[in-house]
Amino acid sequence: MSVIAYSDTIAGSLEELFDLTQDYARRPAWDPFPDSYEFHDGALAPAPGVELTVRARNGYSMRVKYVSYVRPRAAAIEMVSGPWFIRRFAGTWSFMAESANTTRVTFKYNVAAGPKWLSPVLQPLLNRSLSRHIKRRVIALKAYAESAAMVRVPNKTMEPTR
Repeated sequence: MSVIAYSDTIAGSLEELFDLTQDYARRPAWDPFPDSYEFHDGALAPAPGVELTVRARNGYSMRVKYVSYVRPRAAAIEMVSGPWFIRRFAGTWSFMAESANTTRVTFKYNVAAGPKWLSPVLQPLLNRSLSRHIKRRVIALKAYAESAAMVRVPNKTMEPTR
């Protein structure tokens, strides 16, 4: 099992950034990894126990379940099913206010390559790939949240300008 993490300080309040990352209607505007999302069993938003399928731009899909959702501090998921080369996967996105208008955002993944007999070869490749993806996601979140395209509205949510 490997731990892969990337963290950065982003301009925006704790609530703004947490809500932006958990809003699946707005996520395609900033997140470079997924191609699509599909919530299951009638769910429309994240909450503990909610499952969704994430289809990556590379064509692979993973069904995940929210195991924790503590607005505005953290959201955590674990893999229910996924590509053959991932035996176990869990991820946490955490948010810590550094000031009223800046937040430390950390994306952390725990991943085990599989099948076990092939993991000595697969794990380094998977680590390298996920390290690139996690860094790109945080950098893209930062660029989007801090861009001129974002406007802060009175109720302290972030909305893209049209």
